[in-house]
Amino acid sequence: MIHFVVPREGAFGIENYLTRRGQRVAARINVLLYEDLRSMERLEIGTYLFSALDQLTDSERQLVAGLWDALAAHGCRLLNDPRRALCRAELLERMFDSGVNRFRACRATDSLEALRFPVFVRESNQHSGSLTGLLRSRRDVDRSLLSLALRGYRRSDLLVVEFLDTCDGDGFYRKYTAFRVGEYVMPKGLEYGRDWVLKHQTSDRAAHPLEEEIAYVESNPFGPWLRRVFELSGIEYGRIDFGVWQGEPQVWEINTNPTIAGGPRPRKRSPEEEEYRRVVAGSRERFYSRFERAWLELDPGDRLDRSQISVSFPEPLVRRISTEHRRRERRRLGRTAAFALATKPGVRILRRVIEFALLRLAPGLARVSRPRTGRSRRVRS
Repeated sequence: MIHFVVPREGAFGIENYLTRRGQRVAARINVLLYEDLRSMERLEIGTYLFSALDQLTDSERQLVAGLWDALAAHGCRLLNDPRRALCRAELLERMFDSGVNRFRACRATDSLEALRFPVFVRESNQHSGSLTGLLRSRRDVDRSLLSLALRGYRRSDLLVVEFLDTCDGDGFYRKYTAFRVGEYVMPKGLEYGRDWVLKHQTSDRAAHPLEEEIAYVESNPFGPWLRRVFELSGIEYGRIDFGVWQGEPQVWEINTNPTIAGGPRPRKRSPEEEEYRRVVAGSRERFYSRFERAWLELDPGDRLDRSQISVSFPEPLVRRISTEHRRRERRRLGRTAAFALATKPGVRILRRVIEFALLRLAPGLARVSRPRTGRSRRVRS
């Protein structure tokens, strides 16, 4: 049995897959919630896949690391070691330092002096996309960070990322996606459009290069590069999103709890979307066939006995996790309330006045907290 460990609020991704495309492997995959894990006393021997590592608190990662050791001692197959798998900030740092990426990203609490403009701001541990447009000066960054702080975002949860323009000569951007499941690395698809923040919903299906996407999925032209990036990241299950700049692939992120297939509820599609789906249906089916084979390879079946092992977690650690969850929920509710308030017309004007006054009269306050400058970063030309 494969035990897919996931937070409750993110379980829809694997569950949607199992109820649709993954029905043939659904009996082999047990969805196990992190929220239930710390209260369990026994676990079945099998394969364990730890997803959504960037969604875990520090104490949860410590708990999972201890559980990893206990399961490994009983011969379980394990994917996504919480001590090795890199979250977004560490991933982008390693990709730049190793020469894979030609752009930097740094935490908003670090020194921003080495960054090349334009940049944008995004959350370090959420998949919410860019929180800003392109920022072309340090003053724009200060103003945006201050605005985000007034909307409830903590500076320590934010990244400032250099923008690398990957559009082609016709002004279109491409975002490639590929999955890793154990030893399998599989291209899935290609998004295409004029928006530099490419999502499935914003892809231009009327102009989509259908044959190019099919060739990408069928021939896997970036195969060696994909495998190297996954190895550098320490991630054994996840989806990579990447672009190509001057012929060189560039990592945007690796999501360890990605959407695999759409939800069960049908939605109305445009004629262009219907045509796109019709043309790529064959390559998409071949992707899901490979994806299914990867799951079957992970399931130990009768190669391991189905006995259980006893597990226990230090009570202080469990209490810390509960405290961290309550604190995070309060921050989420506070950010939601702050955003709702800040977007009201009268308050929005007042917020802009406050931002202007702070930036004009006390620029130091715009930094919200003093950046850490103890570590210098090498600038790559």
